[in-house]
Amino acid sequence: MKFHLKYDKPMECEAKTPESCPYDSMDHASSRLEARRIFERQNEHNLFNFGVRSSTAAKVRRFVAVAGVLASAFSVAACGTLDTDEQTDWKAYEQQQADKSRQEAKERAGKVYDDAKDYSQKKWDQAKEKAKGLTDGSGDNDGSQSSESGSSSSDNGSAGANSDGDDIFFQGKPLKPTAEEVATAKEQLASLTVAPENDASDYNRKEMFGGWDDGTVSAVEMRDIPNGTFDDNGRAEDGSAFVDPYTGKVVTIVKGSSHDADVDHLVPLKEVYRSEKNGMRLTVYQRHQIANDLDNLQLVGSKENRSKSDKDPATYIPSYEPSQCQYVVSYVKVKYKYKENLTVDQKERDAIMRTLDSKCG
Repeated sequence: MKFHLKYDKPMECEAKTPESCPYDSMDHASSRLEARRIFERQNEHNLFNFGVRSSTAAKVRRFVAVAGVLASAFSVAACGTLDTDEQTDWKAYEQQQADKSRQEAKERAGKVYDDAKDYSQKKWDQAKEKAKGLTDGSGDNDGSQSSESGSSSSDNGSAGANSDGDDIFFQGKPLKPTAEEVATAKEQLASLTVAPENDASDYNRKEMFGGWDDGTVSAVEMRDIPNGTFDDNGRAEDGSAFVDPYTGKVVTIVKGSSHDADVDHLVPLKEVYRSEKNGMRLTVYQRHQIANDLDNLQLVGSKENRSKSDKDPATYIPSYEPSQCQYVVSYVKVKYKYKENLTVDQKERDAIMRTLDSKCG
């Protein structure tokens, strides 16, 4: 007679043949007790089998094991859910902060651009107001924005009023800087970072610096042609004349010509690009600001401007000696103004210092 458990109860096997019994031959025993033991051995690791016919010891062992497993499972599940939630929250927070930073950066960039335009308009208005009474050429300069080719003019080739340049103006100021201005320039130069120039083979003025702001060229002309006449847009009329501080020669405006007068960048824009600090490159908005900064602009004869091209003081100093000191003083002022992003190379620095020492006595 064979026995096996059925519905957790040791029962006599009723099958007529071994093949007709749904239970395996290993599940059969010669007694009810043995059938019980076989069942418990087979299900010893089945923690969730709490059959009412199981022995008390087996039930206790399974209960303790199950309790431990469930406690661990709940702990892991809880921690896992918390980590997932935290990760989700953190990612959302990071995205939120990134979006906020981008928006703030966009707003800052927009403000820089707007400030540049406002600055240009302000200087234009100031220059226009001063131009009304500049019969003695005593206007002052406070900087603004730049461009390359403004009004055209005719370079008459004649020298300015006197060889000392006392009646010639540079950015609306007397050609000769004061001793205090020279001392300041030396201090500013000493504070600039000296570093090799960057490669500028990919330089593209239009894409990197943009064009003129409205009013920039007008502001420069009204500042640098103190005795000129101007149209309703603030542009110099035909016949308006000024002395080019780079050459000491008189230049007469001839509208329609593209080879007479240019607005020069004291620090050429390509030089700005070459001088940008590694890791502190200027943004397009900052470059546009420098390109339109009146402190970096001077109306000059086209021929001299194009001869200068993108040279720094190591390879270019105005040919008119009385202006050489003011030129480097003003040049240093621009580099210092943007010193967080711009450097000077060693040859450039040495040339500026030589000029300050020899031409600013």
